[in-house]
Amino acid sequence: MTKLALTPCVMSFMNLKGGTGKTTLAIAVSEATCFLFDKKIALIDCDFQSSASISILGRQQFNSLVSQKRTLDAAIVNALSTSTPCELHKYVVPSPFTVTEAMGRLSCLPASPQMPRSERDILSHFLKENNLHNAYEQAASFIADAIRQLTAHFDLVIVDCPPGVTLFSEGAVRASDFLVVPTLPNEISIGAIEHLRHEVERVSPNRGFDELHLGTVVSKIRHKNASEHHLAQIGSIERLLDRMPPRFGVLRPYLPFCRELECASWREPTGQRISFVAQYGKVARLIEQLTFSIMQRAAHFGQQRSAA
Repeated sequence: MTKLALTPCVMSFMNLKGGTGKTTLAIAVSEATCFLFDKKIALIDCDFQSSASISILGRQQFNSLVSQKRTLDAAIVNALSTSTPCELHKYVVPSPFTVTEAMGRLSCLPASPQMPRSERDILSHFLKENNLHNAYEQAASFIADAIRQLTAHFDLVIVDCPPGVTLFSEGAVRASDFLVVPTLPNEISIGAIEHLRHEVERVSPNRGFDELHLGTVVSKIRHKNASEHHLAQIGSIERLLDRMPPRFGVLRPYLPFCRELECASWREPTGQRISFVAQYGKVARLIEQLTFSIMQRAAHFGQQRSAA
């Protein structure tokens, strides 16, 4: 177990583009951080597709929590409708399907398919005395404050954001100390990060993209059984990254396209515990290395901010 001098913080995995591996990486990094650094982690699912929630809670428990209104959006709506404090930590549940090394350390605050409808309910509360723009600002700030309060109960809060921009993802950005940006190895995906930059600057003008951006993870590199193709792809990626701003912060190692990662968010409800190495197979070591890079960088930047 490695010691990590990381102050409790919020780290969001975000990209405006879908299919870049946000959920897979959020889960993998959460489990690896529990495993490597013995940290207590809350994984917040901000995506109404609820993939992260279903993965580490199981379909049966997820459906039960949705029906009981024990989800992120239900917690926010309930606090606003009853004028009571929003205590998200009471809605966080331990993961029964995480890897053995993260058991008892990794918990989840689930999303729900009702999140788009909940957004309207939340906005309607703040629209009573405001125009739409001000209502959206206040609603996002309310969500951000609720997320931030989880740092009093967990060593690290990791947020799996949806593609695009929603009220909940804006709240996550405002709450975040760091953003990790998963991207695919092509110019369209990497170029889309500039659009994300502009959105983050709009959502968080006091702490812009360059201050929040911890790094970019390039995933789904295809080997295609040809080293020349692989080397050419890596070279193409690095030429693209050379054109990005200095603080682009590419995190290594790059992650390959492989069955283990593609299936990482699928957990068999067999009741049997599975180790980190068994879950991630041949990419387990790469995920450990990547997680170590992410967390060491977060600790370093956190110390810099504290000293400033």
